[in-house]
Amino acid sequence: MKRLAFLVLCTLLYSSAAIAAPSVVSVSGTMSHGQSVIITGKGFGTKSPAAPILWETFDDGIDDQSVSTKQGWYSYAGPGAVFNSTQPYSGTLSAYNYVEYGMDTGFNTSYYVLSSSCEQLYMSCMFRHEGTRYTTGVDKNWRINTGDNHYRGDGMIALSDGYIFYISGSTDIFPSDDYGTGRYFSEPEYGSSTWTRHQGYISYSTPSGTANGYMWAAVGTQEKTFANRVNRPEGYSYQAKEYLLGLMHDHGSLNSGEYHHMWVDDLYIDNTMARVEIGNSSTWATSTVKVIQIPHTSWGDTSIQITINRGSFGKTAEAWLYVVAADGTVSDNDTGTAGAQGYPIQFGDEVVKTSTWNVPGTVRVR
Repeated sequence: MKRLAFLVLCTLLYSSAAIAAPSVVSVSGTMSHGQSVIITGKGFGTKSPAAPILWETFDDGIDDQSVSTKQGWYSYAGPGAVFNSTQPYSGTLSAYNYVEYGMDTGFNTSYYVLSSSCEQLYMSCMFRHEGTRYTTGVDKNWRINTGDNHYRGDGMIALSDGYIFYISGSTDIFPSDDYGTGRYFSEPEYGSSTWTRHQGYISYSTPSGTANGYMWAAVGTQEKTFANRVNRPEGYSYQAKEYLLGLMHDHGSLNSGEYHHMWVDDLYIDNTMARVEIGNSSTWATSTVKVIQIPHTSWGDTSIQITINRGSFGKTAEAWLYVVAADGTVSDNDTGTAGAQGYPIQFGDEVVKTSTWNVPGTVRVR
């Protein structure tokens, strides 16, 4: 009887794990930019509100005016980032800063104040550097902050000068990642004269002082994880509340006649890793281009409604859709093929035919 009870318990636990895994069954709608599409399946979890905290394409600004003219945005150390039409990743405008030798400051950028403080925060953006030469000793890229300093403060995490840097309580930490490859991202992937995707995520130690804090960052195809860290010590209660655009470059590193341009576009911020992405390959691991989609109307355990974001894909390109759960797992299938399997789609003006596509199993994003 004890053995039977044990087997029943194991079966129930296994079934619960399988049910919890993201599984895409069908996709229906018009697969063109800005159109609404419905994804059905199971194990998506629930998300309310469905929309992210911020989806910012910077397209509703005015060329050469400060980004701080928009609600929620504020200038830091100068007039702030400006809207710019010369190098948009998508649409017509991006956020921009420029520095050259002899300028008083290269820190003209802007920060965004979240509508409420968060225990965890995920961000994704497209980033581009361009100039007479590229060096990594001076670039202050994205920053997730917790206090009123805007630039740094207790509990901050940043991609700074090409490496991950965070503050545990008030102590600066320069961590090596979980793979033993250090904290630096390599220069070619960092975004020199090309649009490169940057992502970051932090979940604070809960309760404070526990070594269960988690951080993850990606630049292009390079990823780094920092798991089981104390990133909120005992006695601290901070949460993420601000995001600083990565448009800071110190003019002091430039020589006479040198200059540096920076652009940011398609910024996505949310309090969960749960999201929908479209990749350029049938498996998550082999997709070298992934474009985040915009959930707006609803996100339930069996149905998600998104607005299509074509990003860099062509108007009739073939692609694959993936659902990422809140714990970082990606939809998979049961064919025995290693790696998360995408749901095949094709961009265009035709309505997608719904079909059965069972994808049990989980793969953790790394």
